[in-house]
Amino acid sequence: MILNDELLCQNCNETIEWYYQVPQLITSRFLEIEKIPMNKSKVFSCIFIKENTYELTCRCKNCYCDNVFQYETDLKLNLD
Repeated sequence: MILNDELLCQNCNETIEWYYQVPQLITSRFLEIEKIPMNKSKVFSCIFIKENTYELTCRCKNCYCDNVFQYETDLKLNLD
């Protein structure tokens, strides 16, 4: 599963379109094949904060600043 959203860069205020590919368990019988959105910034860090809240980090393609933000979802976003 791929999540998509956008946010404003904390440094240059440009809109960042980001995506996060939720990891799949290798023990699953079938793995989902997904198309990676090449025009969006990849979330490269996902940290569990509390129930339904994660801290994500992605990089702005305009100024290359790392943007840390919180994301709420009912989904489990990491395998830990």
